[in-house]
Amino acid sequence: MDVALTGFEPEFLTEKWHLMETGACFSVGGDAQNASVTMAYLGLNTWLSGKTGDDDVGRFCMDFCAASGVNTSRVARVSGGKTATTVNVVKKNGEAAMLTFQGENLNYRKEDVPFDLFGEARFVSLHSFFSLPGLDYAEVLRGAKAAGAKTLADTATRRGYEKAEMIKDSFPLLDFFCPSYDEAYGLLGLKDPGDLARGFLDRGVGTVVIKLGEKGCLVADRKEFIEVPAYSCRVVNTTGAGDSFTAGFLYGLCKGYSLGGAAKCGNAAGAITAGSAATSGAVRSERQLLDFIASFGDSIS
Repeated sequence: MDVALTGFEPEFLTEKWHLMETGACFSVGGDAQNASVTMAYLGLNTWLSGKTGDDDVGRFCMDFCAASGVNTSRVARVSGGKTATTVNVVKKNGEAAMLTFQGENLNYRKEDVPFDLFGEARFVSLHSFFSLPGLDYAEVLRGAKAAGAKTLADTATRRGYEKAEMIKDSFPLLDFFCPSYDEAYGLLGLKDPGDLARGFLDRGVGTVVIKLGEKGCLVADRKEFIEVPAYSCRVVNTTGAGDSFTAGFLYGLCKGYSLGGAAKCGNAAGAITAGSAATSGAVRSERQLLDFIASFGDSIS
């Protein structure tokens, strides 16, 4: 679960009291939950796998996901366990500092992965590298490929020690890899987005999508590099915007759009989410997404 406290400046931590002008927002959180909720609202048949406790936070998250249309029947719920929770203290520019308790995510293992569902899936999406330390990511991706599913992964490099060599076995198994610029830079140490994309392609990834925030994204495969500009929005909270981008991008792929068209769907979903205090649930329908794109005089194909 995510608790977002918005409208702060960094110096608030030095004060004993701070009156909130914009309030607090409770929503489901975490990369997989954020993305699955957005995908379900966009009309995709979406299964979520993860691990929660049987506490109030876990029940809140599962009820929220189920109400959004996400199939949560394969989420493991641990008796006496504690569900991951994050408090996001959001500055006025929309960027957040996070206080995170990882909870049962630390105990997610191979036996929790629904390998039996992979044969029914068009895409198996892993959210995210480094967030589930007990999991062999390459083993999951191999299972997906063997079942005939396309694979996609995001990443979360929050501790500063994560490097590409730590997940080198996973790259050749990825049809799509969607890191943010900061995450990609952390993994490879290269500054230019094009060089970052080439670095992942050289490691075996099929298609690389570098999320560039307010600059949009760069989509690259072995045939072309496509720069897709962002859609402007009033930024409230950027937390979860990257997860919604990935969900929108997957939606575009499932609809049969071109890589550029799918990236537009990702940019739109990310912008809608960044304009909301909630980290999940801002994108409510396919119609909303398409109307948002059309409001900029743009179209997708």
